[in-house]
Amino acid sequence: MRKYFIFIVFAIVSYAVCAQNTVSDNMIKIEILNADRAINKASLGRTDMFGDVIFKHEDAILYCDSAYFYDAKNSFDAFGNVHLHFSDTLNLYSETINYSGNTRIAKATKNVVLQDNTRTLYTDTLDYYRDYDYGYYPNRGRIVDDENTLLSIQGFYYTNLKEIHFQDSVVLFNEENTLLSDTLVYYTDTKIAKIVGPTHIYGKNDRYMYCELGWYNTVNDDSDVRKNVYATDKSQITRCQRATYDSETQIGRFYDQIEMIDTVQNVIIKGDYGEYHRSQFFGFVVDRALAIFVDDRKDSLFLHADTLFMRMDTTNSITHLFAYHKSKFFKTDLQGACDSIAYVMADSTLRMYTNPVLWAEDSQLTSDSIYFFMSDKKIDSILFYGNGFIISRDTTDTYNQVKGRLITAYFVDNEIRKIVVRGNAESLYYIRDNDNELIGIDKAVAAMLYIIVENNDFKSVTYINGASAVTYPEEEISKPDLRLKGFKLQTHRQPQCKEDIFIRD
Repeated sequence: MRKYFIFIVFAIVSYAVCAQNTVSDNMIKIEILNADRAINKASLGRTDMFGDVIFKHEDAILYCDSAYFYDAKNSFDAFGNVHLHFSDTLNLYSETINYSGNTRIAKATKNVVLQDNTRTLYTDTLDYYRDYDYGYYPNRGRIVDDENTLLSIQGFYYTNLKEIHFQDSVVLFNEENTLLSDTLVYYTDTKIAKIVGPTHIYGKNDRYMYCELGWYNTVNDDSDVRKNVYATDKSQITRCQRATYDSETQIGRFYDQIEMIDTVQNVIIKGDYGEYHRSQFFGFVVDRALAIFVDDRKDSLFLHADTLFMRMDTTNSITHLFAYHKSKFFKTDLQGACDSIAYVMADSTLRMYTNPVLWAEDSQLTSDSIYFFMSDKKIDSILFYGNGFIISRDTTDTYNQVKGRLITAYFVDNEIRKIVVRGNAESLYYIRDNDNELIGIDKAVAAMLYIIVENNDFKSVTYINGASAVTYPEEEISKPDLRLKGFKLQTHRQPQCKEDIFIRD
């Protein structure tokens, strides 16, 4: 970027030199309108003038305390209270000015002030090129308008184009934000800053944004920024490759490689397109949408769906997360699939709807809807509402089974330890001795079942209210009777690794 900037400077200066030769052929002489006293110094090729000195060149008028006038060169050096009046809206003030009528270039030094309508430039050295309506300061300048203050080491001020090009240690600040950059273009009529290099924007309430391209409206905060965008807003960190903000609708839009980090809930949301509706405290992400519930034990839960919808609080922290359509999640010891998921952060409750299925170790758990409760990012218990069915692998081709209207499974260290079945409870489990030899197959029907589980095996089953239980020798039970009604393995839906959650059934 710096090389590009230097090239522009060289091109402009070269063009100005060429123009000088052309203009000199048709030069307009500088007029002397007033001087209280004049001394001709022919040996020096100049006239020294003192007291209320006034020059005119075309439509520009210069006022100063004293001056050296070089008639042959059609130029002058002005000193003390120098004021070069270009128009009613453009005036240049300084302690000294060198002006050439041939090149129409004014070189101002010491306490330079350029007033352009409602904008004022302060610097110590300024070259103003009248032919091209721009000024250049090479060593620190400050520009102030009714909205912003801008600082930089170097700058080009294009008065007719109404834009200023800043270079090196650029600072733009107002009541709301402070912008730091290496290169910046500022449009004086719209007060839009064009970002053309690495830029940092600091706002109120610890808001911060980094980007490398784009534009930012300093009046209303509208923006369209790109390339390695990074932003923090209270408890939320956002990364993407493009971000826009519309102040009228208060909607932020994010594109490409999105990563939203909730530092309070320790949740990461990813995708390729997303929106945040600031006034309504909600947002969503689509296109390979992914939520990561970060676990410090390096066993995070990865959740994918067509759409991830989030509700936030006033700190931008997620309070509710909804996963819509084709939802799947993966955790080392827990996987799941369904159509839609709702997760409430306050009570760590996750609800699964429409053909939900869970896999915990060697167990498959299904029902019409599933609620499971987390504590310290571990499963505490799971409720199965309507047609609950638990299938737990006994051997390669045998399964312990439990079904009922309402099933509650209790977990310790993410392993099932206890199962309570209420309403039309049925069970089938394989009874084995200490050497894992089969004793028999128990089938039971009761209003309620209470099951103790150890190492994925049913260790005891307690029947409550109207129980009917029979233990069969293996040879006395037919193969179809080894499956309770509704038995259905869904291993084809089970994600085996976190990448599998993007596979559609």
